[in-house]
Amino acid sequence: SHILMAANGTGPCGLAHYGKGERPAAAQDFLTAIEKSQRNDLRGKAYGILADMAFDGERWEQALDYFHKPLTFDPEGKAPPIDYFRIGATLQALGLWDKARPFFDVTIALHPDALLLQRAVQRRGATAFALQFGAFREGPKAAELVAQLKSAGLLSAIVTDMRENQLLFLVRNGSYHTYEEADFARQQLLSKYPLVIVVP
Repeated sequence: SHILMAANGTGPCGLAHYGKGERPAAAQDFLTAIEKSQRNDLRGKAYGILADMAFDGERWEQALDYFHKPLTFDPEGKAPPIDYFRIGATLQALGLWDKARPFFDVTIALHPDALLLQRAVQRRGATAFALQFGAFREGPKAAELVAQLKSAGLLSAIVTDMRENQLLFLVRNGSYHTYEEADFARQQLLSKYPLVIVVP
């Protein structure tokens, strides 16, 4: 479709650049196509891809802007479906926890597949980011890691969670309002704890 074509109509399309991992070129193609197209459905698709690219690149404010753009030119909601889960996750990344909750409610109401449903429920109940140092099927192994972290000056706790009908013991530390704060803390610990991740 023409929205995916470059500005002169003869160059490689945005999807081709995107598929090759050429994200800056793809983004420029999509933005040019949005400007030239009159079709809301195609513009919505382009904004959706731009939003995903910004989300994957952890450019949260830009992602939020792109996720909401289709609503500004298509108030009746005829653009492609909005990724409510990713909007909620983006708002959380920016520290807007209360504003994120309704987007997870909509995700849950849409009856997604079991994995997305579980992720949406977990995200909906979250109020801060934390660092996760390990996930274990056995409580004593989790307690062992907690003791090791405590000896290194990192006070951690064990949180239990059901994943695919399996009880897991998760070792977590800290409470961070934004993803940026949590990721900064994670990077300080990576050399000693290469498996540490930000959750949720």
